[in-house]
Amino acid sequence: MADDTETKTEDEVAPKRGGKKIVLATVLIVGALAGGGAGAFFAGPKLAEMILGPAEATAAEADQASEDDHGEAAGHEGGHGEGAPTYLVENLVLNPAESGGTRFLMASVSLDLGDPAAVEQLKQRDAHVRDALLSVLGHKTVEDLTNIAGRDSIKSELQTAVSALFPKGTVRGLYLPQFVIQ
Repeated sequence: MADDTETKTEDEVAPKRGGKKIVLATVLIVGALAGGGAGAFFAGPKLAEMILGPAEATAAEADQASEDDHGEAAGHEGGHGEGAPTYLVENLVLNPAESGGTRFLMASVSLDLGDPAAVEQLKQRDAHVRDALLSVLGHKTVEDLTNIAGRDSIKSELQTAVSALFPKGTVRGLYLPQFVIQ
């Protein structure tokens, strides 16, 4: 029997190492794909809801909170019903002034409109509206943006900047449903 083992070649006796590496790489790739797929399937809808849902829900809550018991908007001239048109400007991302690019602001702005036809006007001039909003916000420092007491002042400046682009009474109010500084 000793003669049988001596006559076998090295390939037959020693295990192949290259095959194990291929199997290991394949297992790792399949595991990563399966984990990513499972994560997207289970966590994806929750992440989408966290990102998209609260912005819309917060805008609706802000509209609801600003109405008094008679269905009129508090702090606005005249009143509007629950079906008042709004225009949401999402995903405004910028670096605040004097931050050196190390901080950023991500915001959404909801505009309360006086006329349903104004929605089309704002859609057509979306780039102008975004530019006006970014211009005002871009001149604010992190300290200005994080100061809760100055939030109404910022909202007023934003509304003035956007209102200047349209006929008087088009933009009746402004809300900040998303305002994140990091």
